[in-house]
Amino acid sequence: MRTRRRADLATCAVVTAAMAALAGCPSTTVYRTADPVPPGHWQVGAALGVGAMRDFEQDSRLPIGHVELSARRGVAPDVDVGAKLFVAGAQVEATWRVVRGRWSWAVAPSLAAARTANTPATVDAIHAFAGVAGIASRPLSRRWSVSVGPLAGWGLFWPRTGGHAQGLWLGAFAGAEARLGARWRVAPELSVYRVVAGEVPIAGAAVQLGAAVRYDL
Repeated sequence: MRTRRRADLATCAVVTAAMAALAGCPSTTVYRTADPVPPGHWQVGAALGVGAMRDFEQDSRLPIGHVELSARRGVAPDVDVGAKLFVAGAQVEATWRVVRGRWSWAVAPSLAAARTANTPATVDAIHAFAGVAGIASRPLSRRWSVSVGPLAGWGLFWPRTGGHAQGLWLGAFAGAEARLGARWRVAPELSVYRVVAGEVPIAGAAVQLGAAVRYDL
């Protein structure tokens, strides 16, 4: 019984630490095509998603979710920059279109930071993330387009109590975009990734499904 109790306590400790790390994590979703916002124009949006993570070492599963607000501005014919707010932090990002044609291709780097407080579900910690997505987009009609591409990222979990953890993940996404009238867009998306080195945000894999609503100003 004591051995089982110690194992249960160890599992709870791992799950609590994972929840603390997840609370400071930005979403890995992209929610855009390879075509940047036109120069001098703004685009604002909001997104909501759900998903699940699995820790392979502990054989445990955790539900995850994300809520975010975003704004992007075109700064050149093939480049836009943007910012995103999520529950515990903020992210800056860019879209750089490198090929324009039947299939458009873009590189989308991002940097994010978050701070969590000491609560029953989180610890006082700093979280930092760097990521990049490759976006390949193709219009299917005047209204619909599809986008797919790879994902890669690095994360740092640095609690105030000392020590730190890192992680490197690889994944992919697939999404669509529908134009609703002249200014509104809806973008559903599915993404998956696996941590291939380290343990941030978790020593395992994740899948996310969500949708963004965007408005062209």
